Amino acid sequence: MRIRTQFLMFSISGSIGLLVDLSALYMASMFMNLYSARIVSFAAAVFSTWLLNRTLTFKVIDSIEPADIKKTKSLLYEFFKYLIANLTGGLVNLIVYSIYVSYNIEITDKYIATCLGSLSGLLLNFALSKFIVFRR
Repeated sequence: MRIRTQFLMFSISGSIGLLVDLSALYMASMFMNLYSARIVSFAAAVFSTWLLNRTLTFKVIDSIEPADIKKTKSLLYEFFKYLIANLTGGLVNLIVYSIYVSYNIEITDKYIATCLGSLSGLLLNFALSKFIVFRR
């Protein structure tokens, strides 16, 4: 698959992840402060985008038998590589979010901040995913 197509699919997966992120932020912010809620929503977004990117963007196909421990460990290893790689982009994401939230107090600011943070980590997350996590 050409890199432009992969980037487009990565962006679509990221957009879906952003919707997951915003929904989780909305729900979590009812029960915790904005920073804790943001960590919860980020984790939900990472998990959803990992599933989408591995099956659509980078088309990783595994045949996992129920008793196949090696494949399960490989799948977990891939997820943790994805998580660690995305924590780098996530750090940029959270810094942008924190800066924006700290200077703006309107109720919609947490959603604008989430969108700006997500865009800020997009290119870094794509490069790390393509060249490290899903490299075959």
